[in-house]
Amino acid sequence: ENPNPTALPPDPKLRADLASYRWELRPGGIFILSKQQQKKLLGRSPDDGDACCMANISTMKIAVFEGLLANVRQSDRYKELD
Repeated sequence: ENPNPTALPPDPKLRADLASYRWELRPGGIFILSKQQQKKLLGRSPDDGDACCMANISTMKIAVFEGLLANVRQSDRYKELD
């Protein structure tokens, strides 16, 4: 259903990294286990999963920024100096 689907390689290590994350809904927002706790849970560093998540987050930030930029009202901040 996603208009921009993501294809991931059939990598068991990546799948384990992505499936291992634990989170809790707290009054302040979503709490995700620290990297140190993830290392203990997996028995290794979840570097492949981290890289995949960071790449996806970066894409979202760019899309959000471009959307905000498209709605910015143009103004001349130096107009008062004339």
